[in-house]
Amino acid sequence: MTGWFRRHTCVRTAPTKLLRTVIPTALLCTAALMAGFTQPARSEGSREMVADGGDRPFTEWANGTTAGIPRRTLLKVYVQAGETLNLGSSVHTSSTNPVDIVYRNPSGVQGSCNVLNTGYGWINTVAKETAGPLPNLNGYTPCVVNATQTGIYEVEFHAPLTTGDPTPTSATATLPTDDTQRSGVAAWDITVRNTGGVAQPGRVFTNYVAMNMGNNGRRLASDFYIQTWDGYLYRTDMNNVDPFGFIFFGNSKGFLDATNGSTLYHSARATDNNLSPFLGNIIVQSPLAPNNSSTNIYTHLVFFNPPDVRVLGALGIPPAPAVPQPPTDFRFTGINNSDNRTLVGAGGYFDFTVAGGSSYQIVLDTNTDGVFNLATDRVLEGTLIAGANQVFWNGRDASGNIVPPRPGNAPYSARIVIRNGEYHFPMLDAENNSNGFIIEMTNPPQAFPNFLDLNGLPIDRYTFYYDDSNYTTANGIAVSLNGTGATSPRNARQGIRSATGEHEFSGNYGDFKGIDTWAFFPSTAVFSTVIVTTQITNPNLLLVKRITAINGVSITDQVDGINSPGDPNYVGTPQDQDDNHANWPSGFLRGRIRDLIQPGDQIEFTIYVLSSGTVPAQNALFCDLVPTNVTFLPAAYNATAAAAGPNPVPGLTTSGGDRGIMLGLGTQSSASPYPILVSLSNSSDGDVGQYIAPGIDLTTIDSRLAGCGSNTNGAIVARLGDLPQATSAGNPPGSYGFVRFRARVN
Repeated sequence: MTGWFRRHTCVRTAPTKLLRTVIPTALLCTAALMAGFTQPARSEGSREMVADGGDRPFTEWANGTTAGIPRRTLLKVYVQAGETLNLGSSVHTSSTNPVDIVYRNPSGVQGSCNVLNTGYGWINTVAKETAGPLPNLNGYTPCVVNATQTGIYEVEFHAPLTTGDPTPTSATATLPTDDTQRSGVAAWDITVRNTGGVAQPGRVFTNYVAMNMGNNGRRLASDFYIQTWDGYLYRTDMNNVDPFGFIFFGNSKGFLDATNGSTLYHSARATDNNLSPFLGNIIVQSPLAPNNSSTNIYTHLVFFNPPDVRVLGALGIPPAPAVPQPPTDFRFTGINNSDNRTLVGAGGYFDFTVAGGSSYQIVLDTNTDGVFNLATDRVLEGTLIAGANQVFWNGRDASGNIVPPRPGNAPYSARIVIRNGEYHFPMLDAENNSNGFIIEMTNPPQAFPNFLDLNGLPIDRYTFYYDDSNYTTANGIAVSLNGTGATSPRNARQGIRSATGEHEFSGNYGDFKGIDTWAFFPSTAVFSTVIVTTQITNPNLLLVKRITAINGVSITDQVDGINSPGDPNYVGTPQDQDDNHANWPSGFLRGRIRDLIQPGDQIEFTIYVLSSGTVPAQNALFCDLVPTNVTFLPAAYNATAAAAGPNPVPGLTTSGGDRGIMLGLGTQSSASPYPILVSLSNSSDGDVGQYIAPGIDLTTIDSRLAGCGSNTNGAIVARLGDLPQATSAGNPPGSYGFVRFRARVN
């Protein structure tokens, strides 16, 4: 294929008038060597990019764009007040000559260097590039900038032209220093020296590097260090990729489906080498976009050496990465339900809460083989937010087929993993990558969880992920990533070890494409279940509490709870509707919601029960806390007949002792809507009732009582057994009833 700049229409612009050779007072550009420089200093720049051989990548300062990203490499460097910047370039006559190197201090004050072919600021040999600035042996004469402010400085190295591909050059061959560099810069250097003249590597970084190899059939062997904003550091070995014109950067999301804003977790395809637009309303997360912590959108930083910890501190990046913490409340809720059941094809929501992290990955074992296989099972993944997260599942498997019920409505298993340090490497229009990439996480916070990659190997610091299989975008566009020379396997979402190079492709497969590769550190896994069914039936109990007697005088009123604050019958929503269900027996809910009482009064509390669900309420357990400021009366119903089970009351005959609880269950044989009444003893002695003294942990009685609340003043517990669902008012027998007790006002 032809060179990138021959594939674009470019317009040359006149040099901006802001790039003057006038030197601001805040920055001093001088060719003089500073006193005290007696120690050798290591350079930082193109030297690192050619250190591993291959062919020379020319950094670009061009007019063109790829995927909307300007092909201009803007470099940044952290400098402390009193230190010096030493700058050099292979371009002595740039398109903006005499402004060949531009720099800005943290306040935005701008200065420039006029590189001269007589030697000032000029790197014209590989030996000078390797040596760095004088007084290093065989070094170049630097343009020296005295820093008067501490912070991030910007540096631009301008090319001879703003269009055209440079002459392909081996990493060890003679440097081109003339117009054959075209829109590229063959060699450049930024060396920071402290007040003692000692070089400070790890200071130079950028949001992205625009490079041009001059042609295809070349080899890019550079190593870059990607620093994530949550403290993870990755070494990316280009491993002799053949990219031609190429933009290198890293971010937290790679490519995005702009229709719904989700992370694509696929490579992308375009119709031409501008890569704008990508098919299916896909966009690349731009390295020029501002970071957004609320949505976990970050452009990670490209370093040429491992970062100086002082740079991380200045940027607010933690010096060490945090271990991702899994959620403790991972659960599924059907879309029209309150538990983990969902109708066929309806789907539902996965909910979880986390303190932080880069992203989540939920895998639903839809083929029920007991293996969470990211290539065959349904995968839901994306960036997360600190706090509560909710993820929708549409009820389909990885192939888009509706997930059927399992025999006996057995559950499907779901797994969630939280990921930190997520780093995407979206490679734009890189035609060939025969050897694959090598990506190494250099600072994992602890041992990796015991997960296996697609080859059955434990994941480790070299594991990365990709997916070049075909897919359909959120707006319904089918995107094919087929092509000669595609990698094998096409889907490596399960992970693959890259220590010797992976995600290889050839035959110009990468042309017209954005190839995404990503890595992360995962948490341990947390599991949940999903039940798919053809019919959802729900047991349910309605509870309505009333005062039914004061000092032995029965209250026969029947009141309606209403959601009207200040009203004597006020009941908050939605409980205000509980006494309006059509299947309550007529006249059953007697009593008042509030009444006038005084110390010493004896109050009778009645809690009415209705099985209002669509199926029986099985093994129903009742609990009611004794209100504060009253004292339970343990012998209130000693004169009432004791339970004589098993009918009409479940359980055994009360063995004796005081009876302070009354139970009623409605029967069709009753002469009135009121149920047959029996008394229950306060102790656990065989009948279904029990009084729990204050201070006793209710969960020691039954773990389900955790929802009853704190037992500070005593509690009434009754095991109601299986209650059939009510089908009409008062029917069938046992579908309604009450639990009653008395207490004295303190």
